[in-house]
Amino acid sequence: MDLQEFSQKFAQIKAQGWVPSQRRGPTGIGHTFEHLLGLTENNIALPDLGKIEIKAHRIGATSLITLFTFNRNAWRISPLLAVKKYGTPDSRGRLGLYFALAKIGFPGFLSRSRNYSMRENIQLSFLEQQDDWTFQGASTRELTHCYHDYPARMIPQVAGKLLDLFGQQARLLFDPYCGSGTSLVEANLRGIDAIGTDLNPLAQLIAKAKTATPALDQVEAYVRLFQQQILEEKLHYLRESQRIYGIPRLEFWFKPEVVEKLLAVRRFIETIAEEGTRLFFQVAFSETVRESSNTRNDEFKLYRYDEAELERFNPDVYGIMASKLSRNLEGYRKYRALLTRLPRLPRTSVYDFNTVEGIPADVLPPQSVDIVITSPPYGDSGTTVAYGQYSRLSAAWLGLPDPHKIDRKLMGGQVRKGIPLFPSPELNSAIELVKTADEKRAYEVASFYTDLYASIVNVATVIRPNGLACYVVGNRKVRGVTLPTHLVACQFCTCTLYLWRRVLSLEVSKWTSVILFG
Repeated sequence: MDLQEFSQKFAQIKAQGWVPSQRRGPTGIGHTFEHLLGLTENNIALPDLGKIEIKAHRIGATSLITLFTFNRNAWRISPLLAVKKYGTPDSRGRLGLYFALAKIGFPGFLSRSRNYSMRENIQLSFLEQQDDWTFQGASTRELTHCYHDYPARMIPQVAGKLLDLFGQQARLLFDPYCGSGTSLVEANLRGIDAIGTDLNPLAQLIAKAKTATPALDQVEAYVRLFQQQILEEKLHYLRESQRIYGIPRLEFWFKPEVVEKLLAVRRFIETIAEEGTRLFFQVAFSETVRESSNTRNDEFKLYRYDEAELERFNPDVYGIMASKLSRNLEGYRKYRALLTRLPRLPRTSVYDFNTVEGIPADVLPPQSVDIVITSPPYGDSGTTVAYGQYSRLSAAWLGLPDPHKIDRKLMGGQVRKGIPLFPSPELNSAIELVKTADEKRAYEVASFYTDLYASIVNVATVIRPNGLACYVVGNRKVRGVTLPTHLVACQFCTCTLYLWRRVLSLEVSKWTSVILFG
């Protein structure tokens, strides 16, 4: 039926006057109208007439009309353009689309109510700002975010934007895989207390350093003292302490003169009594260790320079350390200045508990968290995202526990034989494809998602009613098979639907999505 034929039939129906409904309930009026038009009811989220969706409504009815669909096949313009063209302003002047939505598939919001005919009225004002989640050209190394690099680090702009959109009333943020502490810093900048946990001791140290607030004058004094001792050649070390636990072949990874200078720097740091100031120096030392080592600095994995490259490689250990301290001091000055504008100094704690196994009630009681913002591990620490290899040398020099066993502690690090049936058809299919190519890799993939599911269930228990969880996830490939983590995270969540009111998957790039649970 084209538009002209529809107009003619509509005029004929209108001429009939009052027409009795052919079906009871909220869908009766629409069903009757379609029947009179000669259309077959199909209940699919695509237009009825070319680009036109037919909507019928009883006069005086209070029920909502669905005017928005997540089905991308139905869109003729981008969601952002739709908001700008058809959106209405809220009390704060932000444009948004208002729409009603019942229980649908992925991606979309899901009602927690057992009566799935109940509909929610949700404002998608965040679509107004959806145009740039990649933040190309933005500096990701401002404030204390400049302290230390880290594999697969969530950029601060993503965490900050999520907090600005959804955390304006939040008092406590939790990051169950906090890494280097990006979300914790962004929470603190907005006056929100934060709790993070990570299984990598180096990540814990970096996160603690980035959120620590030592006295600025004390940090500056120690930086000046370090610079002075370099000039006066007063740095020294205890020669009998040249063994580093966790690095069995020290001479393979470090030149002898580099070892001597690193020992001297470490000895200086050990004289600093105040924890916050010591953490400030330790993160600078961590990067200095890596950049002074014989491993390629442009790799997260441990790849030693070849002999020709080593011949030319003569790192200035003291110069690298001094440069890191100067850079980090400038970042800390700016961070500290922003914190002083807040009504109170936010509190942050970093732990080492494993959310796969549970969450300590003395740290986070049930329903105590307002918002979760996190980016789970990629689940491929041994190969693609080398958290353990990246951390090993620095962790050993800092005396952190078991630097050579980090990968085994992380999510999916304990590989189980056998593959369970996951509540995700797409994941089950992907794992089967991986298994045909490499059975061992299939077990590794399955072990990671088993742990991820257990963690999501445990994290859900600490979020208060009407709270929100934001998972920034990335898809990856194993043996040429794409693992759809953006779908899997949503599907894992729906298995604990009683804990959530809605789920939204927002694609921000080809490989990255933001999953919202609330």
